[in-house]
Amino acid sequence: MNAASSVGAGPNTVGGSAKSLALIGLCAAILLIGLTSNTVADTPYGLTIIFFWTQDLPILLAVAAMWAALLISPALRSRLWRAFTALARLRPWFALGMRAPLACAFIIAGACFAIGLAGSFLSLAAYPLSMDEFMANFDAEIFRHGQPMALVPPSWRSFAPALQPMFRLPTPGNTYWVSSYLPMNALFRAAIGSRAAAHLINPLWAATAVVAIFGVARKLWPQRPEIGLAAALMLATSSQFLVTAMTSYSMTGHLALNLVWLWLFLKGGKWGHGGAIVVAFAACGLHQLVFHPLFAAPFVVQLWLERRWKAATFYTASYAAICLFWIFYWTLALDWLGVAQAARSPAGAGAFASQALALVGALDPGAPSLMAKNLIRFVTWQNPLVLPLAVVGGGAAMAAKGALRSLLFGIVLAVVAIGFLLPYQGYGWGFRYLHGFLGSACLLAAFGWARLVEGRSEAARDGAWAGFLLVTAGALAILIPIRLWQVARWARPYAEASAAIARDPAQVVMVDDSSVLFGRQLVRNDPYLRNRPLVFSLPMLDAARARALCARYTVSVFDRASAARFGIVTFAPGDGASESSRKLPAGSRCGGQPAR
Repeated sequence: MNAASSVGAGPNTVGGSAKSLALIGLCAAILLIGLTSNTVADTPYGLTIIFFWTQDLPILLAVAAMWAALLISPALRSRLWRAFTALARLRPWFALGMRAPLACAFIIAGACFAIGLAGSFLSLAAYPLSMDEFMANFDAEIFRHGQPMALVPPSWRSFAPALQPMFRLPTPGNTYWVSSYLPMNALFRAAIGSRAAAHLINPLWAATAVVAIFGVARKLWPQRPEIGLAAALMLATSSQFLVTAMTSYSMTGHLALNLVWLWLFLKGGKWGHGGAIVVAFAACGLHQLVFHPLFAAPFVVQLWLERRWKAATFYTASYAAICLFWIFYWTLALDWLGVAQAARSPAGAGAFASQALALVGALDPGAPSLMAKNLIRFVTWQNPLVLPLAVVGGGAAMAAKGALRSLLFGIVLAVVAIGFLLPYQGYGWGFRYLHGFLGSACLLAAFGWARLVEGRSEAARDGAWAGFLLVTAGALAILIPIRLWQVARWARPYAEASAAIARDPAQVVMVDDSSVLFGRQLVRNDPYLRNRPLVFSLPMLDAARARALCARYTVSVFDRASAARFGIVTFAPGDGASESSRKLPAGSRCGGQPAR
């Protein structure tokens, strides 16, 4: 679709544009803060509240103060404009972007790859803090051995829930184990080679996303390459985008595949639509089935609305087949391994249906307030220009219809669906459930930017672009370091505790996570149990198994006091902690503490 004709003239003066942008940004910030007023219902979601108060609200207030100052002070707007126009006289930076926009897009992509790769080795974002990240590496190690699941040694099968207490796919008799996530993220990590090489995956996805967002913009606005550069720059200066590229999360892959899918969808023809379906297959199986269809659905509906019957039928039938395949994936995997038909239902379509019904049945009256906090987290981890510009672009997209409207509807559909089914994300640097829609937000923001600068004189456009680049540079130079510091501050205690557990001289470490915030995520083992010590969740062991381990092995216990020494958040012991302590026999070899 050529959307160039839908880029209008916008306000009459650059000063008016800046004032409008400031007003939109300030009103949006106030609205989001207002939606978080109901915090009582959020009490089960302590991590969201902690991140809201300590990480996100301070940034939102600072950005709102910036917009307020720009809104109420004509003198400030005048001084900034003079500075921007003075900077714009140094035209080579702007001329380069216009002469070689594709080369600039690749330079931006290369920079994102370098930042993501460096961060994956140097930043604590690279420590797989969440079990989502750990299980991606867990599965990748299994896939490197050419199997869809790892065989659990018979002597440890009854201990499997304690050895891997989270996100483990249930299999009959605990004969095999693997994560309950779909396999494509781990397969990509395995396919690239060694564990060290797997660090390349998310930086590569990030670079792909930047090139793809530029390609999508060129399809939408073929005569306006600067819009693609604006979208690429806003994406590349997103803290959420860069920090997540340093992790093992599947969300960077979701973003890249969504944008590549859209690029191929807009290209059309046999190769374009056929390639889009291949990408859709990988995207649906990347992590959770729901995320990519939420992105693609508005575009497929648009095909039906435009009466493009052949393409609409092709996409609808293809997505039906793809979804059915991934729903039955674990049943097929168990067939491959020779697991009996009668015993395999816990990991097949029945498990998918049970999970879906559990989500629908777990509706939370506090979800609106929780989603408001999630949206604040999403907004404050982006370039500050994205929110007000996306509001401008979203309004224009409704009038433009077509692909632009589908971008907007995809975001709205995702927010509603996630808020209804799964509003609590747990860990996430930004709001990771919307990570696959970062490209949509940046494309809409770039469209909004085009609306504001269209029809200006050359000097005015250059001055506006100078201001745009200064803000994006500020987002990179100021917000990214702040966010990395916040990540390190939270992740370091867990990373140090995990390293101490791995160095412990005992043969077994029992983690008593009953009074430790996210303590269960310290239970980490190799899928083939080659690590020593073996790590168990003490609350997941019954007394007989706990005492059997104490009788056969040297055992250390990592408990509330151990966690506190590393700075991990702990809370007052409850009945669960008392029950866990009673499982250990007095006078046994149990009870030592892991070394610092």
